[in-house]
Amino acid sequence: MTFEQGFADAERAASSAGKTVALLAGAVKQLQKASTEGDLYKMRKASDRLVSMLEAARQEVANARSAWPFTMEEEETYLRDSYAAELVEVARQENLPIQQRDEGLLAFPSVLRVLPAAERGVKLNRKKVQALRPSHLVKVLKAIQARKPKGAPEQVLEMLHRAYRMVTKTEFLSNSRK
Repeated sequence: MTFEQGFADAERAASSAGKTVALLAGAVKQLQKASTEGDLYKMRKASDRLVSMLEAARQEVANARSAWPFTMEEEETYLRDSYAAELVEVARQENLPIQQRDEGLLAFPSVLRVLPAAERGVKLNRKKVQALRPSHLVKVLKAIQARKPKGAPEQVLEMLHRAYRMVTKTEFLSNSRK
């Protein structure tokens, strides 16, 4: 099970709970209308529907609450051991070039670092981000890439040069260790 799958399951369960809660609200409105009109038959029918919808809502809320498949310990382990690889794979599927380096993940012009598992977040360009769903982060990274560079061309060239030095230094170090 990946984080992406877990988040998708939780999203589906939350959506289902939301639909059931909307049906519950509809039953409340039916009861209000029947009471306003004084229609005893519709009041009983709406009251029965309200009880039924309340039970369905309780079940959907329980399902939504249990939809996330990871315990806190499993989250920490996954963030430490597997999360970066999952993020790289999702980025690859979305045609986002991303490289894993000792310092973190590089998706020009962004640098992403997975924070220690207890913090449950990432640092994206020096800002802490709590949103961990890989597909969401890939969309954010793609949006950053699509933006026009801020600043003068000299600053952009300097940033490219620093990124080049960082990448070539890491490659040189890894090649020299072999």
